[in-house]
Order: sequence, then C-alpha cells, then structure tokens
Amino acid sequence: MIKSAILSQARTMANDTDTTNPFHSDAALHALLDNWQIALANELGAPRKHQSIAFTAAQGGASSAKALDADILTILRVILEDSTNNKYNRLKPSTEIQMTDRDPSWRNQAAGTPSYYVLMDAVTEAAAETCARTITTDRPLDAAKTMRIIAIQKPATGTDGTKSPVVPVEFHVTGVYYLAWHMYLPRSKGKADEFMALYKNEVRRIKGLSNEFNDNAMPVWDSVQAGGDGFTPDRLSI
Repeated sequence: MIKSAILSQARTMANDTDTTNPFHSDAALHALLDNWQIALANELGAPRKHQSIAFTAAQGGASSAKALDADILTILRVILEDSTNNKYNRLKPSTEIQMTDRDPSWRNQAAGTPSYYVLMDAVTEAAAETCARTITTDRPLDAAKTMRIIAIQKPATGTDGTKSPVVPVEFHVTGVYYLAWHMYLPRSKGKADEFMALYKNEVRRIKGLSNEFNDNAMPVWDSVQAGGDGFTPDRLSI
C-alpha cells in the first residue's frame, strides 16, 4: 500500500473520517507512520545497510572515535578487516561504561588486536533526523584496518502519500493497526489497547510465516539475546 492508503484505512478504523475537521491531521498521521517504520525496522532487523570506516595504525581506542552514519538505527555486526583483505575479526559490542566496568585501564591500552567495538556514550546534536554518535575499538590498532559495520537503517521520513513505506509489503497492514492504536490513545484506552494487541499479534504472525525475516541478527519477540561474552547485548541501538 502507498502511505495515503494506509492513512485512509486507519482513519476508517479509528472513526476519524471528518475531512473538514479531523481529530488528527495528515501531518500528524505521517509522523506516526514514521514512528511505525522505525519500530518495525527494529523488530525485523531490516532494512539493512553497511558502513566502512578506515582506521590507520595507532587509531582506535578511547582517543580517536569515528563518526557513525546518521541513518544507522541499530548495529548488528562489526567486522575488522586488515589491509590485505585476508584477515577478519568479528568484534563484540560494548559501551564506554561497560568497558570501564570490564577493565578500568582500557583507555590506556597499548596498540594491539581489538576484541570489542565501543559505542561511545557521548551524544551530540546533528543536522539530521538522528543524533550524532561515534564508534571506536577497545584499544588502538597495531596496523591499518577497516571496520565494516552491518546495521539496521533508519527508514527515511516523509509526507508524500504517493510513496510506499520502506518496510516489506506484507507488513503494510500493520501500519494501519499501528496508526489506529495511536489515534485512539487520547480518546479511548480500550480501543487503543485492542489495536495495540492486533498490531503486535499481526507482526508476530507475519514474521512466523516468512524465513526472510528469520536470521541470527533478528530479535526474537519478547526475549533478550545476550552477547557472545554473556555480558553485553548482541546488538546496540543507536
């Protein structure tokens, strides 16, 4: 469905069809639709993107973090690749505070082979839809390497009703339920709860029917997936 069709069906379900004086404006519904795309992207682990970041020798560690792309929503995997493209190392996720809990001296480590990528705790404003984040390794590198990031991409926002959402087509109907859920929130908690349950159940049902959305980078509904070290999560939200 295109976005205007989702909005129209949601208006019918939420009994908000007065074109002269609607309870929700189209702009408000497009904003809700953007939120739906973000929520569904995290549920499905898609759409995905890749970012490559070059580190020279002695870069990395706490003193030389690199900028993440502004449209990265959640990091799924980070691979470190050497300059000859024949040695690869999958890095485990961490944050600054987790690194400090694990090893208070991590900021002063000598150059070597990293084990973790570190999503830095500082967040700054940016001229983009998301805040600016930086990433580094748990220690400086002993040679030039490329960090290859596999991530969930934040779907682009927009108010063009002639465009389709950036989610798999079989999930488009869940956008109707998501909008109806949030449209009822200020008017009827009971109705809102009904559409919330319908939304969640339908997402779960559709996910269960398609192997396309079942891989080891996807979240499992209502569960927490631990990282390889049993301490950190398997993925980090931006």
